[in-house]
Amino acid sequence: GDCRRYIVCAGTRKIEQSCPNGFQWNSLDATCTVPLTDAKCSHSVGLTKAHGDVVNSKCPAQLDRCPLETNPAEEVILLPHPADCRKFYACVSTVPIELHCPKGLYWDHGACRCDFQRPSGQCVADGSLWKAEHRIRVRETEDDTTTTTETPILQSGARGLKALSSILLLIGTLALNH
Repeated sequence: GDCRRYIVCAGTRKIEQSCPNGFQWNSLDATCTVPLTDAKCSHSVGLTKAHGDVVNSKCPAQLDRCPLETNPAEEVILLPHPADCRKFYACVSTVPIELHCPKGLYWDHGACRCDFQRPSGQCVADGSLWKAEHRIRVRETEDDTTTTTETPILQSGARGLKALSSILLLIGTLALNH
């Protein structure tokens, strides 16, 4: 089977996604991780093949909202979130459903998947501006004066647990093995 693949649920639709090259889906951590061994992945115990139920997805560059005409039985349009690089939208019929990338991943619209690479430049996550040098950049404006403060990002266990529970609520994961 292909251990890179996992399923994202958007409403009643199942959308196949894949981990970046060199990584595989880890259902226990609900994210993509480096394989610990060369052995076959065994995280799919008890799962059935869902291939027949999986719809195709595409990421048209020219769209910024769900199209009025689409066939939801055949395909789902994926769109970037305008304010948070860790989120994206799946258009089910004409309704955008907000989805979250697995922890540690960011939406890459060009690749049409979540990836470790942050979008070039700046992207917003949790209301804070993330920079490529792994720092949060906060701008405070008073009259005509702008000051910039940089603070290192701190990982919080509670924040990680909250993110994981959000991911588990929004993403139903299935590994696809042949």
